[in-house]
Parts: sequence; structure tokens; C-alpha cells
Amino acid sequence: MEQATILVCKETVSFKVGGKGRVITFKAGQRFWVTNSEYDQNSRKVLNVARLNMPMGFGYDFTPEQVAQYFSVLQG
Repeated sequence: MEQATILVCKETVSFKVGGKGRVITFKAGQRFWVTNSEYDQNSRKVLNVARLNMPMGFGYDFTPEQVAQYFSVLQG
């Protein structure tokens, strides 16, 4: 997926980074974007997704299957 693709969360999803720590919640309707390059996506097999106001290089790793399940592409 192209870097800077804008995504919209389809449903509310909560998770913990690394299975511990505080709970991160993405709410339905919130906008996000893909912050890693296509090269990084291909080498690590994950897409880095961050809230739209966060800088490039920051975000949470999702598999392509998870992105398809939880997000729809708004622009990209």
C-alpha cells in the first residue's frame, strides 16, 4: 500500500502493544494513514498505521489482512 494512504477505521478495535501496557483504541470513523514506505512494508510484511495527526515513521504495525479487516481506504 502506498505510503501516506489515508484510511478510515471500520469498527472500534482495541489492542495492547506487545500484549502488555496500556490499551490503544481505534474508534470507528477515525482517520489514519500508512506511515511506512512500500519497501519497508515488503521487507517486514506489516503496514505501519498512525492517527492522521502523527508524524511519518510513527504508528502501530498491522498485517495486510488486519488492515483489510479494520480499515477502508479513503484516499491513496
